[in-house]
Amino acid sequence: MRRETSLYLDLARFLAAVAVFIHNAKKESITSGFLAPFGQFGDEAVIVFFVISGIVIASVAHSREHTAASYALARLSRLWSVVIPAIILTIILDCVGPRIDPGVYEVFRLPLWRPDVSSAWDALSPIVFMNETWIHPIGPGSNGPFWSIGYEAWYYIGFGFFLFSRGWIRVLSLIAAGMVVGPSILLLAPFWIFGTLIFHSLGRGGSSKTAWVIWALTLVFIAAFYAIKYKILKLISLATLGTSTYSPQFGYGFSILCVGLLFGFNILCFDRIGYHFRYLGGRAETAIRFLAARTFSIYLYQAPLLFFFGACTAHIRLVPVRIAIVYIGTISSVFLLAEVSERRKHVVAGWLSALGRRYGPAALTSS
Repeated sequence: MRRETSLYLDLARFLAAVAVFIHNAKKESITSGFLAPFGQFGDEAVIVFFVISGIVIASVAHSREHTAASYALARLSRLWSVVIPAIILTIILDCVGPRIDPGVYEVFRLPLWRPDVSSAWDALSPIVFMNETWIHPIGPGSNGPFWSIGYEAWYYIGFGFFLFSRGWIRVLSLIAAGMVVGPSILLLAPFWIFGTLIFHSLGRGGSSKTAWVIWALTLVFIAAFYAIKYKILKLISLATLGTSTYSPQFGYGFSILCVGLLFGFNILCFDRIGYHFRYLGGRAETAIRFLAARTFSIYLYQAPLLFFFGACTAHIRLVPVRIAIVYIGTISSVFLLAEVSERRKHVVAGWLSALGRRYGPAALTSS
């Protein structure tokens, strides 16, 4: 993958994380609706994540992770380095926050966590990636963004089966995985697969006027969905259905499909013209790489922190002060947590490697 394209993907990943952050922070009970007009891009941002994930995983599988063991180790250490701490953080803050101000948590049934089997499964299922299978999705407390991890982890698994198995074993493994996860996860899988196909199309062709035009137009259309999504949906519904009233399913499906396709073609075109941005990218590379290396933490830690700081500041009458404390407190906490979790995924990989050497099939057979 070209360096400029890799940097562009990192920038897109960080901006998508910011979009999800604003989407969650805009709640009236947390920030009195601050930046609400710009908080309507949460679903589309997740689809952007899926496309980027497909590109990145296809890239690392092509260049570095040539065995099933190395692939599984990299994926699991990446996920667990943040997933497990995020679950622990969610439980702690969800137990403390409602005691400070339960009104901030009014959208949930309190208490969020109970000493019973149901809550234990709510905590365990995201760790084993079973929280979104079939028709009974599980939201771990206040941490709504966790839903997409239950999707993405299974896309990793399916891609691993496809890469490292052959013949009937590959077919049966993919069918079995599909039967386990259910229709909801399969429905969004094409976006992730689209990302893998994009990767195999990168590095082909050079700069052209057509590439510039398509890149600019797709960027404008994505920005329009970010800023005026609902107006666009009303216009499309009026033009196609004869009414500006549309169903939630239409609104969700149409917007994620458009943004997913637009983003994919935007990447393909940028790959051809990216060298024109080499100087600008070189100047901003350090900052972009720094932020991109913390996007997983931004994504998974933000929600419980936002509710917690919202509860802590609920009685502050000056709205700007409250918003500042919520934003600064959440962002600072996310970056601190990233240093001891996401930035330490190699430590988790080391632990998993040690467990594999000690309890793996070869070790057990030799014993």
